[in-house]
Amino acid sequence: HLPDLIICDIMLPDQDGLSLTGLFKSDPRTSHIPVVLLTAQTNNDQKIAAMKLKADAYLTKPFNIHYLHETITSLLSNRTRMREHLITDLAGNTKPTGVKKGDKKFLNEFTTYVESNIGNPDLSVEEICSSLGISKVQLYRKIRDGLDISINEYILNTRLNKAKYLLQDETLTISEISYQVGFSSASYFSTVFKGKFNMTPKEFRS
Repeated sequence: HLPDLIICDIMLPDQDGLSLTGLFKSDPRTSHIPVVLLTAQTNNDQKIAAMKLKADAYLTKPFNIHYLHETITSLLSNRTRMREHLITDLAGNTKPTGVKKGDKKFLNEFTTYVESNIGNPDLSVEEICSSLGISKVQLYRKIRDGLDISINEYILNTRLNKAKYLLQDETLTISEISYQVGFSSASYFSTVFKGKFNMTPKEFRS
C-alpha cells in the first residue's frame, strides 16, 4: 500500500527518520510521496541533511498542529496540481473532457503507477495491466479516450518531464538523472531529450 503522505519523527527506536527518508526518496515506488519530518532538534546541519535527502517539510517540536495540518494540505494540493498539469501537458495541452468519474479515478491510478515506476527501464504495458488489473484493450481505450496519447508516448514524456524537474537540482549529475528516470544510458537520454526539447540536458540546465 502506497500512502499519500508520510509523517516521520527523526528519533526512532531502530532507524532514524533521515535514513528512512533516504530510503523513501531513492526507491522509485515511493520517491514521489511527500515526507514531513518531525524533530525536537533545531540544528541547521540536520535541517540541511533533511533537505538534501529531499524531505518535503521539516517541523521542529513543539509544533503548531494547525501549521502541520496546513503543511499537509499544501503538499497534497500541490501534488494534485502537478499531476493535473502533467496530464494536461502530456495530452497536448488539452484537458481531458467528458471523462466519467470512474475513468478519472483510473487515470489517477495509471498516472500514479507510471510516476512511481518511472525509474524502471523495463516498464511495460504488460506490467501496468497486471498491476492495475486491466486488459490491454481496456487500458489502450481508457488512455486514448482520457489523454488522447499512446501509452508508450505517455511513459516517455513522463520520463522526460521528470528529468526536466530533476535537472534543476545541480547536486545530481546528468548520468544519475538519466538512470533515475529509466534510461539505460546517459547518451541515449541526451539524444531523446534533445529530440523532444530541442536542447541537450546540459543546455537546459544552463
